[in-house]
Amino acid sequence: MENELSNSRLKIGCNIIYVHCLQGLKYKINANLTKQDHVNSRETGFTLIELVVVIIILGVLSVSALPKFLNFARESKIAVLNKIAGDMRSLNEQVHFKAILKNKNNLSGNTYFDSNLGEINVYNGYLETIGEGGSRIGIFEMVGVETVNDFSLSNEVGYCAYRRGGYGELGVAGSSNLGNQCFIEYREACSLTVKYKITVVNDGC
Repeated sequence: MENELSNSRLKIGCNIIYVHCLQGLKYKINANLTKQDHVNSRETGFTLIELVVVIIILGVLSVSALPKFLNFARESKIAVLNKIAGDMRSLNEQVHFKAILKNKNNLSGNTYFDSNLGEINVYNGYLETIGEGGSRIGIFEMVGVETVNDFSLSNEVGYCAYRRGGYGELGVAGSSNLGNQCFIEYREACSLTVKYKITVVNDGC
């Protein structure tokens, strides 16, 4: 009887210990899961401080990059104007040479002759500002400014005609009204002895 009672107490004690062990293990597992969830939540999100730091860095980068971008835009416009000026000089000399070969350099005022681009409009032996009449081609048409983004042309002004092409407000060709000061101005050859003139104004580009 005493032996059975002792065995019962031993089993009960072991069961109690087993239950405590299981509870401890369960608590440990739950604690580990809770800790892992906390780690995962930190890995998948940003704190407010981290977001503020990122915003500050982006702000600093934008402030430092903006002047460089604006300067790049200015340099691009100036490069376009200089290229057009170079093309105008080159084309004018070629046309003038062709006019000499065709014996048309001695004709003052307007004259025309055919080329692979179409009928060229020549004034006093050099290209005119615009092609007058039908499909005749002037200097601005020949350099292809219609393909340049945001590039516009002014009206032709005066007998010894001036014309401007460029960016923004162009002012009045042949005058002191310079508009936004980002243009190229072409003046026709005023006579057989007064050559054409090309002026680049880039202060406002």
